[in-house]
Amino acid sequence: MDPEWTGQARLWIIGGYLINLVASVVEFVGQFSSFTHGGLSTTTAVDVTLGPVVAASSLWTWWWLSQLRVNDDVQRPIIRNGVIGLVVVLVSEATMSFTSYTSLISIHSAPTWVLATFLLMTVGEVASAIGFLAVLLALRSRLAPTSTPTTSEDWDT
Repeated sequence: MDPEWTGQARLWIIGGYLINLVASVVEFVGQFSSFTHGGLSTTTAVDVTLGPVVAASSLWTWWWLSQLRVNDDVQRPIIRNGVIGLVVVLVSEATMSFTSYTSLISIHSAPTWVLATFLLMTVGEVASAIGFLAVLLALRSRLAPTSTPTTSEDWDT
């Protein structure tokens, strides 16, 4: 793939995942610091605790997957289909986060940190989806060579 495309795509993807990590940490801190009268339910505690784990592991997974090398035209559609799946997941998650955000705004009942969490999640998911769409464009390009960068330095432009 064109190093310019992949470098920009990688920045969007990693930036989006980092924003999601920040959002999940904000949610974690907010939930655990604002509970009163008996604490959090077990379901909420598990959900809030796993948020940063999921965000960090998504970032870690993409970091390693970005090291894959597409050696031939047989592998290109496999990578493309996987990236399409990631775009669908991220757009779906962004839609869920945004609808939660808009419903909380409309009822005027959520603390600011909760609204910020959903808004950050939406922005992070959209940013990562844009990065993956750029990867798809690079994979589709007829000008793209048949291999992707093999090291993190190759991704940088």
